[in-house]
Amino acid sequence: MVTAVLIAILLPDVRPATAGAARRADLARSPGIRWAAATTFALFLAAYTLYTYLSPVVAKATGRGTSAVAMLMVTFGAGGLIGGRLIGHVLARFDLGHSLRTILTVVASALVAIAALTATGPHQGTNLVLLFPAMLILGAAWWSGGISQQTRFVLLAPGQRSTALSVHFSAQFLGVAAAGALGGITLTTFSPASVPLAAAVIALLAQLTIKWTPNRSSSAPVPNSAARVPAVSDRRRI
Repeated sequence: MVTAVLIAILLPDVRPATAGAARRADLARSPGIRWAAATTFALFLAAYTLYTYLSPVVAKATGRGTSAVAMLMVTFGAGGLIGGRLIGHVLARFDLGHSLRTILTVVASALVAIAALTATGPHQGTNLVLLFPAMLILGAAWWSGGISQQTRFVLLAPGQRSTALSVHFSAQFLGVAAAGALGGITLTTFSPASVPLAAAVIALLAQLTIKWTPNRSSSAPVPNSAARVPAVSDRRRI
């Protein structure tokens, strides 16, 4: 309720851009948008494969129960807050594609560390202490990746920002939903340690989707059915 009141008071009214069905279809056919959607899907699939099943992972790693899980969730959220505050400065200074690759590498590294702690558990004292920085880093990197992806969609379709961002959020929630299934299957088929390990593999494979990532200074047009494929000099290919 408080948040709703603050939004009504502080945020300006923004008239949404209207786009016809033909332009939406053109946007969906854009290779850049498709690759960006794949990145978003993989990023959220990786993060939520672990986050959804954090309780059995923590139990195996530390022998602790719900209180430890709650503290680690708060730590994960704090990492997201830190990442959200810092990523704007990073994107202003560094190439978007390079930043996304680095973020996915950090996500994968944090997940591998959590998998190692889970596989060697339960060591209640040591593993619990080590899980906190791992979850903090994971939260910061994951949230930074989400904001970077929003920037990527906006730069790919500056004339259809609302529609492009709707694709991003659709891919985001699809990744969250799929993570529940993937994490559950992994947990029941293998072990708790395999859950963060599977998530790490997804984050590494997501590197392959970092294509057609324009710089913040670029103004890539929204492609249509008659548009040419941009030359290498028109976009950043990493």
